[in-house]
Amino acid sequence: MKRTILGVGALVFAGLALYLTADRSIPMTTDARVKAIITPLVAQVSGTIVEVPAANGTFVEPGAVLARIDPSDFMLARDQAAAELDQVIQDIGAGTAGVAAAQAEVARAASTLENARVQSDRVFQLERDGVASTAQGDTARTDLQGAQSALAAAEAELDRVQSQLGPEGAQNPQVRRASAALAQAELSLQRTEILAPARGGITDLVVAAGAFASAGKPVLTFVDIGQVWIEAYLTENNLGHVQVGDRAEIVLDMHPGRVLQGRVASISGTTADNTETTPGALTAAPRRSGWLREPQRIPVRISLPGYEVGNPEDDLRFMINGQADVIIYAGESGVMNMLGAGLIRLSSILSYAY
Repeated sequence: MKRTILGVGALVFAGLALYLTADRSIPMTTDARVKAIITPLVAQVSGTIVEVPAANGTFVEPGAVLARIDPSDFMLARDQAAAELDQVIQDIGAGTAGVAAAQAEVARAASTLENARVQSDRVFQLERDGVASTAQGDTARTDLQGAQSALAAAEAELDRVQSQLGPEGAQNPQVRRASAALAQAELSLQRTEILAPARGGITDLVVAAGAFASAGKPVLTFVDIGQVWIEAYLTENNLGHVQVGDRAEIVLDMHPGRVLQGRVASISGTTADNTETTPGALTAAPRRSGWLREPQRIPVRISLPGYEVGNPEDDLRFMINGQADVIIYAGESGVMNMLGAGLIRLSSILSYAY
């Protein structure tokens, strides 16, 4: 009897030691979600929507037209502004000399720069978080610099064309006022098209032709599928040895039996004490209630290098906020890593049943 008790005690002690070791060197959680950037697309001008080329749940490329606001009034405003500029120039005894064309080019370059800033800011933030690669950041910087150079060149060309009008033309307050009015009219006309800010798709499409879009109000909800990651909620005990760059493996409920490879991109240094994350606030982790105190969970962002959402050659799909199981290999122990690999693969098989 004594030997039996000692044997059971030894097994319990060994099991506890194994659990504590695994909890630090191969932390695993079934509390993980698929995440992506979700952006409300806001109308910049008011008007009736005449076309919605985007379809719910389909992929589009950056710059694709998602919705189009009736441009009729804005075209008339542009033509009127151009006519007024011509009239002002004629009134002061100078020729048009391409001022309207140069001004339109400035407006187009300004719009392109605005879009480039929005997209580059998104990539720079993801690069700081470790989700976007350095190459993506470099591409965004190059695109932004190119748009800035294009605007500078367009402005220089406008200055050159206006200077040909002479002091009484280019510097005339009426010419400058009419030129600014034309630029604003061109910009407003361009803003009648709501464009995709990145590669992604529309979700929860509830707007159709005939609806009225108000400037400053969201019209569509856009999901950036170019930046998808896994957010794993680990306890503070799990994070003792976890470092950015550690290898991770993921199993998605969407794809039972398949184990995806990932890397720890970032670890949230803070977390909110509520259950919902809002822009400008701390990241929130889901709460769980029970008899014993639930350890605080910290969001860990897992990047998925090498996986491309929407690749026609791969059947891999990501459901935003879909559930996942995650294991992180935080140590160099071959035995523990083999045990972790077995556990996550067992989980991938069990996911067929639940």
